[in-house]
Amino acid sequence: MSNNQLEVDVKLINQKVQFTGVSKSNVDNPITLDYLPPLGDGQGFRGLELFLMSFTGCVSTAMVYLLRKKGKTISNFEVNAKGVRREQPLSIQTILLEITLESKDTVDTDLQSVIKQAEELSPVWLMLKNNVEVITEYTITRSEPTKMTSAVCGLFCPSCTLFIATKEEPERLKRLAVNLNQTLEESHCEGCRSKNKTTYCQNCKMIECTRQKGIEFCGECEEYPCEEIKTFQALKPHRLDLWQSQQRIKEVGYKQWYEEMAEHYSCPECQAINSAYDIVCRKCGNTPSCSYVEINKEAILNHISSVKKS
Repeated sequence: MSNNQLEVDVKLINQKVQFTGVSKSNVDNPITLDYLPPLGDGQGFRGLELFLMSFTGCVSTAMVYLLRKKGKTISNFEVNAKGVRREQPLSIQTILLEITLESKDTVDTDLQSVIKQAEELSPVWLMLKNNVEVITEYTITRSEPTKMTSAVCGLFCPSCTLFIATKEEPERLKRLAVNLNQTLEESHCEGCRSKNKTTYCQNCKMIECTRQKGIEFCGECEEYPCEEIKTFQALKPHRLDLWQSQQRIKEVGYKQWYEEMAEHYSCPECQAINSAYDIVCRKCGNTPSCSYVEINKEAILNHISSVKKS
């Protein structure tokens, strides 16, 4: 990337309008954008990079708001912004916004309309008119429950604290890595069936067993429930629902089960997915964080207490 080119990424990280911004030249220091302009806190960002993040965050806020106002479902929203700067005077000459929206019910005309409205509503965009060329490109993908994050044992990967940390909370990942006595790379996990799994899941006997038997979930096996999954289920409270999950997958299929689990682990106030160990919602502070925690709170708290004592 030349000195005259800038590039940042902005990604929606919860059901409220909050984003993380990451500069391609400073990838280890993501910045949270939540109504306030990003200041960088002396982390080595160039002024125009911060401006590009601020502009992209402002535009993204408007787009997300307008899509929700239309009643559209947003499963994921990301913007890659590329800027070309001019030297005299030092400023941005061109901005390319590459928008990626994951939604089951948004069509091209919806997003085109929202982009046009955002151009008229976003104060920063209005300020740039006639001075900076802003180009928008977009991709809409259909959100669908994925088998990649549907564990063979019946766990719902998006509710795993390591998965949440990997996808959304770098500071949580650092803490977990220390607690597990692992490196960040060893703690990184993108789901049961992903190539990028935490060390524990890489050594999971159930994953290898289902692969050898040519089945997708443990519940399909003639030996289910075997001693391996019985021992696994009994060890920690986030595994309490494994038997119900395997049965539900048999009854309605993993896609319907996946949607039900997403609701089961979502905060009733802000819809953020929480782990079984997030007693309070990790995003908005609502108590309980989700219905799973409400149902199993006593077992979870007993486990947390026993871990602290040990």
